[in-house]
Amino acid sequence: MGAYKLKPIHPFPARMAPEIALRETSGLKRNSLILDPMVGSGTSLKVSSFNGHRGIGFDTDPLAVIISGVWNTPIDITEFKLLGAEIAKDAKTIKLKDVKTPSIDGDEETKKFIKYWFGRKQINALRKLSFLIARSPYPYQDALFVALSRLIISKNIGASLAADISHSRPHKVKATNDFDTIAEYEKSLLFIAKRLPERRLGGGVSVAIGDARNLSTIKNGQIDAVLTSPPYLNAIDYMRGHKLSLVWYGSALRELREIRSNNIGTEKMPIMSEEYKLFIADVYDSLALGRLVSRRHRGFIERYIQDMLLVFKEIKRVTKPGGRIVVVIGNSTQRGIYIRNDLILRKCATESSIRIKQIKTRVLPPSKRYLPPPTLLEASDLKNRMRKEIVIKMQA
Repeated sequence: MGAYKLKPIHPFPARMAPEIALRETSGLKRNSLILDPMVGSGTSLKVSSFNGHRGIGFDTDPLAVIISGVWNTPIDITEFKLLGAEIAKDAKTIKLKDVKTPSIDGDEETKKFIKYWFGRKQINALRKLSFLIARSPYPYQDALFVALSRLIISKNIGASLAADISHSRPHKVKATNDFDTIAEYEKSLLFIAKRLPERRLGGGVSVAIGDARNLSTIKNGQIDAVLTSPPYLNAIDYMRGHKLSLVWYGSALRELREIRSNNIGTEKMPIMSEEYKLFIADVYDSLALGRLVSRRHRGFIERYIQDMLLVFKEIKRVTKPGGRIVVVIGNSTQRGIYIRNDLILRKCATESSIRIKQIKTRVLPPSKRYLPPPTLLEASDLKNRMRKEIVIKMQA
């Protein structure tokens, strides 16, 4: 990427490799419109913008939308610093009785969740900071929240009582915590300020909440190229960790649970469309799982097949004829059984009249897999997940 070095602003599991995004967007005509319908942390759009293109991103995960939106939106860094400093200062003096957090105060389930995962000292500080951030002006509010979220979504102990939240495997490891949330927030503001864009790199990027299975806001044939990395079946439960952050930005636990239950790749039985039953059965048979999978787990796989078919039908609809489509996927295990996610995607693409042009396999270094260190994996199904990823190049 030459002199430009990609520097993420927030931890995020299984980010797309920037070198893939760079390679696949470099040959496109300048000012092309790039779509990532499952945008995650926004790497694909960040690199696309650097290469002089416009970008559209969607995700069902609110934290992904916030992170990728902030990472790709130029703001006045001086104003951001001033606002952040004012919030940190006010958080040290404001009285708790003057702090209102409706999504928490009015919801017993969310309050119990917070009490379990956070210490009293950190709860008080987070309430103050989230209250003050919510009163901040657009477009700074999201950036100010990302600085706060980084203190929670971390590998080691941060503002919560849990570890490994950034890997979407939060587990409570402490009963108390001496983490100075407000002091660390001041440091996080400076970190974010160094990595935020001050100017538009390409033609601009927009990111919004949206479902890749129904891209209703995009017209037929509007997109020049698609670059995305779909969720792997049963591999990473993003919302499991992200909800520890999102409850501090106005999201009640029940809302996040609903989002999680409807995500692609979730373990939920499908509402099978009669139109796709034969195709789904054919793809399932091609996986050659035999009797290894229970009826319930077969339902999860069929749900994933149906979801990805809907995704590719939408990708085909919105992409210009002949447009480039690049998908990065990894294979995974479900209850110890190896699942060919790449085969599912290829069949769904072909069924959607998308041509497969090239398939390449890329080995992932253990340090990049967002899993426990290899020495801890010997007795775990996780050791079989995400060792490699497959780059599938297609044409609409």
